[in-house]
Amino acid sequence: MDHHFINIILVGLAFMILFTAFQATGMIAPSVLEGVKNDTVNGTSFQGSGYISLAIVYTLFTIANIFAPVVVSICGSSISMFIGGITCFLYVLSFISPMVWSYYLVSILFGIGAAILWTAQGVYLSRNSNEMTISRNTGVFWAMYQSSLIPGNLYVYLSIDTEMITRSVRYPLFTVFSIVSALGIACFGLVIWRTFSERRRVNSELLKNEEKISCVDIVETLKIALRLLKTRNMLLLLIPFGYTGFALTFFQTVYPTCIGHLIKYGDKRKRLIGLHGILVGVAEIFGKLLISQILTFVGSFLIGLGDCSFHTQLFNVLASQYKNTSASAFALFQLVQGGTSAVAYVYASSLAVEYQLLILVITLLLSTIAFFVVLFSNANNDLDESSSLIIG
Repeated sequence: MDHHFINIILVGLAFMILFTAFQATGMIAPSVLEGVKNDTVNGTSFQGSGYISLAIVYTLFTIANIFAPVVVSICGSSISMFIGGITCFLYVLSFISPMVWSYYLVSILFGIGAAILWTAQGVYLSRNSNEMTISRNTGVFWAMYQSSLIPGNLYVYLSIDTEMITRSVRYPLFTVFSIVSALGIACFGLVIWRTFSERRRVNSELLKNEEKISCVDIVETLKIALRLLKTRNMLLLLIPFGYTGFALTFFQTVYPTCIGHLIKYGDKRKRLIGLHGILVGVAEIFGKLLISQILTFVGSFLIGLGDCSFHTQLFNVLASQYKNTSASAFALFQLVQGGTSAVAYVYASSLAVEYQLLILVITLLLSTIAFFVVLFSNANNDLDESSSLIIG
């Protein structure tokens, strides 16, 4: 088997294991913290908010995307993924015995770490792919990453059988998740080992030159991103970029929290959050449907299916219409998506669900219109314009 493909599988495995813990944690965080607030430690109760924490994560993620390429250039993609993985582990670990100061601190660290992690993943994927294998490698990685939604949420579904997620439930739940996260970091350690093993077969001078070029590319990427904002198609694409951020917040946290508060589902309704996550994962990967309580969980399935479809089409448009400026185009996508996710987490705890749905519907309609305008327009005009801006 091609050693580059082995690298992709190993990184995909590391992400799958690491995010098995994080994806499930993100979905049940508000419900877990409701239980923590009922615990009294030294006469005081926990006052942290899962929504505020995730708002911090995505705000820092958005900001850190600006300088994350510098970190990846200095440390290398494999070591950078290891560093980002550690911050994810600390975030999951904080739920075992959360304190307000430590909970928000690890939220800050993970926001920065996530930007480094995903930037490094993109660099590693591109360096282990060529024009013939990029589609295959991206598909394999995406399938492995999205499969992380299933085992973590399945464990949530099987382990929670009470109305409130108490300390006796929380401790074993997040102990297991912390161990799983640590295994993911160990996989990143194997990636580092393979990277250094491969470097022995490559001229070190070539590697140094590659790093110097990447540092120049970082500055140029930021300049190109600003120039792309002057083009009509990119301005239109900012609308669906923003929608994906709102949708991400809704299906990852708001919708599962609503499920956990539906009294008609009985005392074991918190476990149904895990079922929601499973169906989102199944829809992201396979597009099949199963389970009872159809009305609620058809929504879970459709959310996952819609998210997968929308992301796939956006990636195709960016890859095909911005071939010469793909790094800058994807950087803008991450910045806008992270920013709208942060905004959505800020209002998620105070704005009624009906109004949150209204925001989603309006932005979805505008996004669909903008997307098709870009898709069916003469994109070459924008490409020629952006290319001339790069040259000039």
